[in-house]
Amino acid sequence: MSARSENPPLFAAESPVVAMRAVFPLTVGEDGMAILPGEVRWALGLNPGDLLFTEWDEESRYQLTFRSYTERLRSTVDTFNVPWPWVKKVLERPMAAVAPGGGLMLPRAGAVLLGDQPGIRQMLRAWVERGQRWFTVNQADERQVPEEVFLEARYFLPVEPGFRVTLPADVLWGLSLADGDALVCETWLATAELKAKGRAGGRKVEVEPGGKLTVPEAIRLPRLSEPGARITLDATLSRAGAGLRLDLRDLS
Repeated sequence: MSARSENPPLFAAESPVVAMRAVFPLTVGEDGMAILPGEVRWALGLNPGDLLFTEWDEESRYQLTFRSYTERLRSTVDTFNVPWPWVKKVLERPMAAVAPGGGLMLPRAGAVLLGDQPGIRQMLRAWVERGQRWFTVNQADERQVPEEVFLEARYFLPVEPGFRVTLPADVLWGLSLADGDALVCETWLATAELKAKGRAGGRKVEVEPGGKLTVPEAIRLPRLSEPGARITLDATLSRAGAGLRLDLRDLS
């Protein structure tokens, strides 16, 4: 696989990431700002200018929790028949913002916690589970667990002429894929697993120009040639490696 670009693409506001457990170290700069890992921005659908709700941990006083402003506001509007009183409460809460380059601009309380000692390592933990997305930041110490990441994103891709699909830009970035990269393919039933490394003798599938991928012949069921046909794409990223799964079983 190619090296990942430092500049991720614009992420969808409704993030395709369906599961995440991650720990990242952060270092606050002289300007009081830390750079959010690209994986966290992918999981929460964050781009420069986006806002985050900030929750102060009243018990420890050393932890902040961040949640997407857009997602929280959408949830509030969808939940209540008369949402304005609840929206007003949401808008009164402290907010952070994503700066160009992925920096985290903090409210005053957050700046006191993270920005009063530039160069001090912080620890970021991110979760996506049961439809909820958030991350926490607190001061690191020797007992903190090492950096780790597990992320799974799901897409429903249209099948194009020639049994091809176009890999989304965030998948190409997240898995460090570029035109010409070869993946080892293993198939069974209506599923194909594609990884940078696989069993010896596995069939090779190449990322074609424009991020296109040809669906392996072994899973080209007749319905893939029907108008409007789609296929499920799961992209996974972990310390053990990265991979793709094409699956017809999740589609009616």
